[in-house]
Amino acid sequence: MSQATDSLNSETERAATPLKSSTIPFDPRNTPFFYGWIVVAAGATGILFSVPGQTIGVSVFTDHLLEALKIKRVELSSAYMLGTLLSALMLPRAGRLYDRYGARALAPLVGVLMGLVLFALSHIDSISVFLGRLLGLPSYMCALFATFLGFAAIRFLGQGMLTMISRNMTMKWFVNRRGLVNGILGVCVAVGYSSLTFGLNTLVETFGWSGAWQICALLLAVVFASFSAVFYRDSPQDCGMEPDGGEGAGSAKKRVVELLDGADLSQAKGYYEFWAYCAALALPALTVTAVTFHIVSIFETSGYSRAQAVGVFIPTAILSASAILIIGWISDKRSLRSLLIAISMAQALFSCGVLLLGTTIGIPMLIMGMGLSQSIFGLLIGIVWPRLFGLRHLGEIAGFGSAAGVFGSALGPVIFGLSFDFSGSYTAAAIICLILS
Repeated sequence: MSQATDSLNSETERAATPLKSSTIPFDPRNTPFFYGWIVVAAGATGILFSVPGQTIGVSVFTDHLLEALKIKRVELSSAYMLGTLLSALMLPRAGRLYDRYGARALAPLVGVLMGLVLFALSHIDSISVFLGRLLGLPSYMCALFATFLGFAAIRFLGQGMLTMISRNMTMKWFVNRRGLVNGILGVCVAVGYSSLTFGLNTLVETFGWSGAWQICALLLAVVFASFSAVFYRDSPQDCGMEPDGGEGAGSAKKRVVELLDGADLSQAKGYYEFWAYCAALALPALTVTAVTFHIVSIFETSGYSRAQAVGVFIPTAILSASAILIIGWISDKRSLRSLLIAISMAQALFSCGVLLLGTTIGIPMLIMGMGLSQSIFGLLIGIVWPRLFGLRHLGEIAGFGSAAGVFGSALGPVIFGLSFDFSGSYTAAAIICLILS
């Protein structure tokens, strides 16, 4: 009891006295409203800057890489899958770095490193030729190895670290409104990703694939690195403030529990709930990534055109953005178990949509299942770990959870691809996903 009291007293003193580094270049306490809302905007910006490392960002460059490197699509897909798996294996260690150094120290560094990787990728054709001459190996082998390393790096830095850092930082600033705030992040991401994908495509058409990656590199290494150094703050306690701006009678009690009773990763692995929610993050990542990756082929096997296939993303994004705010608000008042059941039902609906795609109800089921899955996934990945296991070791636990999602996203396209290669349809893969749901 005395140890808990001493810890509580130390946390109270920490909240009253901000870290000196948190007041540079300005003191967040001097803002006219709770600084946590600026953190929400900063965190959303950080997640949007991860787009070059997300599947939707990489997909814009796929055909151009195939032409420049003279490799087959299956070879490029395999390099992408292996790079994604390698990044997933590194994420738990990245989470420990986050726990140790915080968002404000790591975010600018990740921005600079990701910028350097993108700049290297913009010259990957020349690098592959140079390596081939240096090592005396066929250029296509060097191209595959270089793309594997490049994909692993941007997936680890973009989809992995930058997304995790920005989301975890935001979650630390709120307790009572954490679900609502995560819903706001989800809306920003849903709208921003679709807009930025269009923007990336415009850059490619204007400056070429190499020039587009160089522009992205400059934006990340200079603009984002500077932005995060100025506006990112690790936690309200570091700034002499309290979560939610001190509002809500239960806020202080919840904050103390999260800070003092946080489990580490090895302890969290001992709870079956931990693995249940890891599965809840892995399965939607697997199915949504797989269907997105093979969307044209999936629709063509059911008699639809390419335009009809791509067209499902618009209503899906609208549904996802609309639902996430409502579900986020509800999640602050309901148990996590409700979200677990809901995402399982949404996944089942999604799988049924794939199976019944040739019928009149197939497309509406697919859109509804995908949209709701994306909404609930975006909420779970932000709120489940701090609510279950506290904030003390949030980085390594969230890193492992993110790795589960990344692992699922790497396997999904392969599973669906194998289903088509062996049977000529995606029915087998959809049935497997339905059973898992």
